[in-house]
Amino acid sequence: MSEIKDFIATYSGYTNRLEVTNTPDPSFLVAGSQNVLLDWQNSLSSRRGFTILGTAGSAGGVKGEFTWRTSRGDFYTGRQIGLTLQVKRTDAEGVVSWATIHNSSGGDEFSAELATFDTVFDDTNKIDRLVFAAGNVKFFTWAGATASIVSSTATTIVTNRDLGAAGFPATGDVVINGTTYSYTGITTNTFTGVSDDPTGEDVDSFINSPVTATAIASIPANFTCDYIGVQRNQVFLNSKTSRIVLVSSAVDYTDFVTSTAVGGARELTLDDNGAGFLSSKQSMVIFGQENSIFNITKTISADNLKEYWEVERLATSPRQGLISPLAKIRVKNALMFITREKTLDTVEFVENISDEQSVPISDLVKNDFDRFDFTGASIAYWERNIIVCIPAENLMYIYDLQRKLWQAPITWSGATIAMCSVDENGDLIGHDAFNDSSFVLFSGTSDNGEAVESKAVFAYNSYGDRFGLKRMTKYSQDGYISPNGVLKRALQFDYRGARGTYEKEFEGISDFVYNDPDSGGFGKAPLGKRTLSGSSMLFAEELRRFRYADSFPPKEFYELLVSYEMRTLNGQWSLVSHGSDVRATNSRANDITRTT
Repeated sequence: MSEIKDFIATYSGYTNRLEVTNTPDPSFLVAGSQNVLLDWQNSLSSRRGFTILGTAGSAGGVKGEFTWRTSRGDFYTGRQIGLTLQVKRTDAEGVVSWATIHNSSGGDEFSAELATFDTVFDDTNKIDRLVFAAGNVKFFTWAGATASIVSSTATTIVTNRDLGAAGFPATGDVVINGTTYSYTGITTNTFTGVSDDPTGEDVDSFINSPVTATAIASIPANFTCDYIGVQRNQVFLNSKTSRIVLVSSAVDYTDFVTSTAVGGARELTLDDNGAGFLSSKQSMVIFGQENSIFNITKTISADNLKEYWEVERLATSPRQGLISPLAKIRVKNALMFITREKTLDTVEFVENISDEQSVPISDLVKNDFDRFDFTGASIAYWERNIIVCIPAENLMYIYDLQRKLWQAPITWSGATIAMCSVDENGDLIGHDAFNDSSFVLFSGTSDNGEAVESKAVFAYNSYGDRFGLKRMTKYSQDGYISPNGVLKRALQFDYRGARGTYEKEFEGISDFVYNDPDSGGFGKAPLGKRTLSGSSMLFAEELRRFRYADSFPPKEFYELLVSYEMRTLNGQWSLVSHGSDVRATNSRANDITRTT
């Protein structure tokens, strides 16, 4: 018998495209894998968990999110829940919560379905503003001015910061715990001439400038502001019930009176109802609901007094429209989006992805994408990863742009992530689809107190000969494990274990864990780069090195499927390599040959 070299120490990511026994490289993970990630040390590791951000909310779900670094230097992570707009706040004691900055009501109510956000420069007040559309005939703006109460009198409010630098105007209104107060002046950190009496508000209460609703003169019939975008300081609005696109003046974002002047307001007509905007490097791209994508091109007259606009329909195939309003993102020079054909595709090109890409980025996971319900799906970008949230399936998919690979599917216990934000700390914030709750993802060792159920299923391995009989007596692996971890490995001999399944558990307190922290050895310590997997981010004393081999009576087979899984609360593991002493069996003929 000749020995076949079989140790896998380099992993290729996740795939689900080819027939299950025909994936040519056994270093790929396949269907059945979940919550394991290829880390930057080229190990395969269980993912980190999540922790709740603030307090758990009631039923409902987050319908929109934004992140915004203002021109004054403030950073906001915000969300829409029902009729309310909130921002993440850290108080004087370091406690994180969600502060409500606006409760919509009456004719200015938000839609319960979706809000989209962008920013524009207010040339009148010389500040940037958040602008958003929320299914109303009006759109909304917020100046982003915030402070906290230090003390108050019947007519003054002393705050924790310079109010002019924070973006508060010289006179106006502020909102504190849902109550609006007017003021007639500011002196450094103090509001003066305040009415009504603010002394009933607690110290450290959150103060914000009000959200305002902006009406559009002569708004078209059946038009609601459902989607918003900004390109070259012109606000674009379109509606899921209309083919019209409204564009503001570049000088005044509230002015929608049409003009042929350079930077003037426009009214455009599409061949399809709208589904949202993405600003590209040079123009605004408009997504239609069905098969269409449009690009806006502009030409300035020779005398520089007039500007001509043209709506160019891009060459797309049937069902190439946007499948969900939030399922799109700009990454450098590329616009990435999920089509109604259920593919992750690009317009232009993205770094490390050829602009002559002949197949969709999602081709390696085609079987998964083809069966998914992408209702409410969204896309985010985080640390060179494309994050695809699929709330209808309670799944998250991650595409690594630098290494050009898919990670195994992510499921979250006790949370259904609809969309993600990246906060001022660089943390990925997940927002729940069905509850008014948000979470710091890939944080801690459990899913808010529930075990992370991680499993790695490797592609069937026929060792280069699908019809040759093999023989094995031993299987070996090495990696890292937490002391409380219980790692189960399963060997399925032939398709679905037709020739038997051999399962074996390994504990983090086993004698084969030879790197006891009490001995002063080195465990799997961080190397300075944030990773998505839990084990790479733990301290050296929390993970222990293991290397062991299991022997068993000789087993003959044609193909082998190997899997590892852990369901231990706060348990973590990382697999560096695994393999066997497999040999080709020459002592007898194989048992699949038919004779006549």
